[in-house]
Amino acid sequence: MKEFFKYVLATIVGFLAISLIGIFLMFIVFGAIIASADKEITVTDQSMLVIDLSKSIVDRAPNDPFEDLELPGFFSSIKTIGL
Repeated sequence: MKEFFKYVLATIVGFLAISLIGIFLMFIVFGAIIASADKEITVTDQSMLVIDLSKSIVDRAPNDPFEDLELPGFFSSIKTIGL
């Protein structure tokens, strides 16, 4: 009977430890998502706009978050900039 309670207690402690670690990691992920949100951009006087013309300019560019990711073995499509 003593072995049974030892294993039950170990299971409960392990479950609580994993739960606390999971909640901690969840807060870290949510914090990173919130921190990476778009920040307000201010334009000062005498500023210049620089346009990279190495990409094709189209009316509406697809919303592809993996567009700049270059993996070996995958062909890279023509990169575009949307108006």
